[in-house]
This record gives sequence, structure tokens and C-alpha cells, in this order.
Amino acid sequence: MKTEKHKIYCCHILEAIDKLELVASTTTREEFLGDWLKQDAVLKNFIVIGEAISQIDEEIKQKFPNVDWRGAKSMRNFIVHEYFSVDNNFVWETIFETIPIFKIQINEILNSFE
Repeated sequence: MKTEKHKIYCCHILEAIDKLELVASTTTREEFLGDWLKQDAVLKNFIVIGEAISQIDEEIKQKFPNVDWRGAKSMRNFIVHEYFSVDNNFVWETIFETIPIFKIQINEILNSFE
């Protein structure tokens, strides 16, 4: 049962990542910075990632210590609680610098459940 729960949350994370990648692949930085709709869509998906992470058991997180669980959860918390201070340049960079590695790691976790 726990394995199924973790599969579902990993799939939620990967779906959110796919949406981030879609925005990033069809939008320039300048377009993103000038479009509050795209900003809201991107921020929402970072929130989904953080929420899904909070549902993953500690034993899984300890089994995969190279994943930046804390960083992803902290980003969610910052977006939710400090929304007026979000630096959209940093958010944009995160999609390109952090998300690709994170996606590989989440796929590895998902594959470990097979």
C-alpha cells in the first residue's frame, strides 16, 4: 500500500515537472517575466512538487539522500508564505538548473518501486 502511495506522489511530481518543462520550452525568459499567467502556472507546479514531497515517507527520503528534499520543500514554502518576495528570475533559473537532475532522481525512485 505504501509503495502505491509513493508511486502516486512521484507521478504527481513528474507531471508537475513536465508542465514546468513545457512552459520553459515554449517561452523565453523575457516572456515569462512579463506574463503573470505563466508565472502563476509555474509557481503552482512548484507548490505541487513541494506538497507531494511532504507526503513521501521519511524512509524513502533516507533511502535516496542525494535528492534535495529539503530544497524542494523550502521552495514550496517560500512561494506559499513569501509570495510577494518571489524572484521570478530565480524561479526561471531553477527550472533549467535544478529540475533536470530532480526529474532523473524522481524517475529513479519511481523505477525502484517496480
